[in-house]
Amino acid sequence: MNRLGQLGAAFDGRGRTRRRRDVRVVRRKRDRVDMKNLVGRDLADAGARRAIPIWLIPAAVVCLVVVSLVIANLRIQLIGQGYERASAVTRQQQLEEEQRVLAASVRKLRDPARLAALAEEMGLARPERVIALAPPGVEARP
Repeated sequence: MNRLGQLGAAFDGRGRTRRRRDVRVVRRKRDRVDMKNLVGRDLADAGARRAIPIWLIPAAVVCLVVVSLVIANLRIQLIGQGYERASAVTRQQQLEEEQRVLAASVRKLRDPARLAALAEEMGLARPERVIALAPPGVEARP
């Protein structure tokens, strides 16, 4: 039965459908592709191909080059920052070691035993009495 016959079978004489279900069945059958009819046919040219505009190819190449240059620049900056970070970490370790040495030196210089020995070498004697002076405007404590 051809398509027209299938459609005609779904309608009654007055142009109205007899049943909606019949119309759905007819539409499903109409939309199906018969696989037997496709054997031996070239389907490559079946759809209309859109031609690619000629300006699109150079534009795509230029965009690709620009993107690759941006990526390369970012990689170079990342490597440079890695070197700067490594040198900063090395400098920090050197400064921490210097701080430890200087703190030990200060503790050594402030040692009371060392200061007493140094005072004896210079000929200074221990005072017999100590007088505490208060700053001006503050009463002295006994």
